[in-house]
Amino acid sequence: MAFELEGRTIFPNSRAAFTMKQKNGFTLVEVMLTIVVLGVLLAVAVAAYQDYVTRARISEADSLTVTSKLALGEACGADRLDSSTNATLGLPVATAFATPKVVTSITAEGSSATDASITVVLKEFGGVSAGDKLVYKGTCARASMAWVIDSTSTVPAKFRPRI
Repeated sequence: MAFELEGRTIFPNSRAAFTMKQKNGFTLVEVMLTIVVLGVLLAVAVAAYQDYVTRARISEADSLTVTSKLALGEACGADRLDSSTNATLGLPVATAFATPKVVTSITAEGSSATDASITVVLKEFGGVSAGDKLVYKGTCARASMAWVIDSTSTVPAKFRPRI
């Protein structure tokens, strides 16, 4: 008894009948290679996501400084920036700005008639250690404040907000 396959006559007991099996599924090497590639992609994605979360939390801390920046700007315009503190600016105590995951405290102070600073003390998260500081330096000119991130900030440079 014989059958025909793709124009060839095959006998059931012949060697050709046993070598014409269909290949089903993947080989072990193909599966292992796929797992390795997915592992590398996952490692890169997790690192990028962690940096994204850290930047988002720093952004939250930055947004909490808006009231302090406004208060110091008003003090600049009224020529009462020298010796300003949270209390004299009408701001809550430094620890009142604390958040559950990001900020420990925010302190605003005027150091002279033209200079002020805002210090944000952070909690531990992502690439930031507990107690790291984000320091904003402000310069009063023509009744308005210009802000920069001070070099005394201990937050890693790649996470600092752009002003």
